Amino acid sequence: MTRFTRPEFTSLCTITNQPDFIYLVIDYVPQDWLVESKSLKLYLSSFCNHGAFHEDCTVSIGKHLAHLIEPHWLRTGGYCYPRGGIPIDVFFKSMGQSSRRCLDYRTKCPILPRKVGWSQIMISDCFLTIV
Repeated sequence: MTRFTRPEFTSLCTITNQPDFIYLVIDYVPQDWLVESKSLKLYLSSFCNHGAFHEDCTVSIGKHLAHLIEPHWLRTGGYCYPRGGIPIDVFFKSMGQSSRRCLDYRTKCPILPRKVGWSQIMISDCFLTIV
């Protein structure tokens, strides 16, 4: 299992236009593709000026990753820092075939991922490293 954590993930609240801070955790069991950490960092950083609630961001990231890398198992968790004394934790989980039922984000990706041999590595602008 692979785990990525982003302790200071931010997106802009659509109501107040103030940043929402969450502790983002991405766990997955890879199948054919791995996520490159630097590209994932750049992808997650793109949300800092994105106007959306953190609940939507957490689920969107999970669906996007599940569809692109088709892992055996994937879970994203967004642990919101409390505002008004109420923390909000959001989760998305995908297992096997259910990840293929997610929205088709591949068509929005400028470089489509492709399967290659184990000895080859491709790093694309779409935050994927295929090993």
